[in-house]
Amino acid sequence: MMYLCLNILFLTLCLSFLAWLGDLILSAIEMRSQDRYSYLKFSFLGLPIFITIILSIGYFGHFRAETLSVPEMLYKSSAIDQKVPLLGAIYETDGESGGIHYGLILFILYVCVVIYRLLQLILSQFALNNLLHEAQFWRDNVFIHHREAAPLSFGIIWPVILIPEKIIADFNENNVSMIIAHENEHIRRYDPLFNLLRNLVEAFLFFSPFVILLSKRFEEEMEKTVDENLLNNGKNQKQYASLLVQLNLLNLNSNKAACNGAAGPFLKRRIIAMKSISKKVGAMWVLATLLILVGASFWIPQLNIEAVAKSTAKLSNKAPQSMQLNTFVVNLGLQDENRVLKVDVGFELDSLAAKQELEQRIMQVRDIIVILLSNKSLVDISDANGKLRLKQEIQQTINLFMQEGKITKVFFPSFLHS
Repeated sequence: MMYLCLNILFLTLCLSFLAWLGDLILSAIEMRSQDRYSYLKFSFLGLPIFITIILSIGYFGHFRAETLSVPEMLYKSSAIDQKVPLLGAIYETDGESGGIHYGLILFILYVCVVIYRLLQLILSQFALNNLLHEAQFWRDNVFIHHREAAPLSFGIIWPVILIPEKIIADFNENNVSMIIAHENEHIRRYDPLFNLLRNLVEAFLFFSPFVILLSKRFEEEMEKTVDENLLNNGKNQKQYASLLVQLNLLNLNSNKAACNGAAGPFLKRRIIAMKSISKKVGAMWVLATLLILVGASFWIPQLNIEAVAKSTAKLSNKAPQSMQLNTFVVNLGLQDENRVLKVDVGFELDSLAAKQELEQRIMQVRDIIVILLSNKSLVDISDANGKLRLKQEIQQTINLFMQEGKITKVFFPSFLHS
């Protein structure tokens, strides 16, 4: 039993490491998200199959010359445990009297953890079923519920889309249609099924850190693939990125953890990936691109001259810039609904291009700041630390969709509440 446990552990670590290494290589050469997602579906979801095949070949091959039946093989395999030198320190046996079967203990612990993780998965599916039963049909395959949660697609045989009522009420028709298109793209690509398989693989192979890393990468590339397909099908990149930021703000204000990749560093990586979609290449074009670069090498001197000229122009635009917005007058949150906050907001930006972009996005920026201010209470902003946190929140939120530069500092020239 210990021999089998060690083999499974060793094979899982090796194969999951190789799969993770392959994903790193594909990311390094900027492979398209849909190609990386296809690779992860093959390598990650295929891990249990690969491990089973390799173990079967090795295990049954050991007894092939003796032509034993399967029960006899399993019985005689105890002799292998006694012959492996490594097991002397961790698996004791003294012939007829027996000893401590550490392999059996490890196997029981493994089964307990797997059962626990499978129960978690089953309970989460029941929770989604209950949410679907509480929801009301809206249109097509879309149901509306009254809880605070992120939009999601659910179901394998009859997939549906669950959207909170708050999103339908607060978001315009264009944003709601983009949310539905996003979830329908998941359904079209059978992502609910692949996501369930991902959770099952992670439940059974939890002991490998590379399996956990691959599982997170699988979820991330699944979302990026949908983003990539929607943008390639004509969705506006700026509007789509703005929608993700608004969903993030909605989850922050409701104190609920955002899912579907609409929160924190995950969201930032998705938006950065959108900016470079046109630069990403598929596997079939990698070699062709290299050949083109080699064939065009005689233009390098001319390109270098142009690069120097562009670099000189960029240096002149890299000087820090400042910008101040018109005064904000908003009502504070529900706890202080009779209080009014009057604030002047100024920015320091890292380049002239960033300032020009911010001027073009002025309505979007003001809308975000109004949402952030109106959800604060007097306690949140009464001291210096509260104001500092508010500055950081404004800076990080706006920087999520800035493409030409970043906000480096936020200023409050005046800050009054009454």
